[in-house]
Amino acid sequence: MVTVAQVLDVVAESLGCTMDVRAMQAEDALLGVLPELDSIGIVALITALEDRFDVHFEDDDLDAEVFATVASLLAHINTRVEQA
Repeated sequence: MVTVAQVLDVVAESLGCTMDVRAMQAEDALLGVLPELDSIGIVALITALEDRFDVHFEDDDLDAEVFATVASLLAHINTRVEQA
């Protein structure tokens, strides 16, 4: 099972965030908070998540709800890990 810390590590590394992303909590928002999480940032993040956790994001996964908070992203990744 993937943890919050693992997801935040990938977020920080893949986006090169200027803020201390690793200090975020599960309930914290991602979209609208991280300026690096724009359309290009989302593609970079998805690629990094797929590589790190050996999962695949489907086209249907690319919606704002998945990337809204740390918890929503974590839940989605864990669902994909379980399906793999």
